[in-house]
Amino acid sequence: MMAGGLMDALTALAAIAEIILFALAGLVLFRRWGCTLAEAAALAALLPAMLVSFLLQVGFLAGVLDWIPWVLAAAGLVGLVWTLRERRVIGRLVRQAVRFGREHPLAVGGLFLALVLMLFASVAPLPAPPAGWDPGAWSVWDVSPSSAPEVAPQRDMALPPLNALVLGRTFAGPLSGFTPGLFPWLAYLSICFATYALSRRYAWPPTAITVTLLVVSMP
Repeated sequence: MMAGGLMDALTALAAIAEIILFALAGLVLFRRWGCTLAEAAALAALLPAMLVSFLLQVGFLAGVLDWIPWVLAAAGLVGLVWTLRERRVIGRLVRQAVRFGREHPLAVGGLFLALVLMLFASVAPLPAPPAGWDPGAWSVWDVSPSSAPEVAPQRDMALPPLNALVLGRTFAGPLSGFTPGLFPWLAYLSICFATYALSRRYAWPPTAITVTLLVVSMP
């Protein structure tokens, strides 16, 4: 059982590393295309979810799900090579972000801490299903590897939420106890950067930061 838990942890780290590599490669690519740092970060944060969703949905529809981990591994390898090749560019972007944080330490520091706490919560193991949980209802527990491909035809729904199952399978496939919350967190991160990027086009940084904090703190 301990060996199984270790393999689950290693698989989780590998999946997270792939997502980080996709995002870093996208960050460099969008920056080279002329986007500002905030615009590039907003686009790069969504890139992993779009890529993984596309590949896994194709795998579900084509019935070649066993090939998808290898495709994702190959894409992760391409991201690694690209990241290593552009490490100087990434270094400059990191220094630019650190400099911005030093110029606005209170707002950036508070937002960074909140995002880190949300990140830990998003990748935490799933709790046990609540008492009286109806297995016939769609919920976060439906992303287990044994149920994800089979449950959809049994639902009384014309179009079941396939994307929730697809993205969830990224973690719940090899990791039955891990939540797919990393992708919503990346979407939230993209909202942060996109809000700042849009606000910055019409206002000075302090005003753009204030607008960003207002938007991301909405319930």
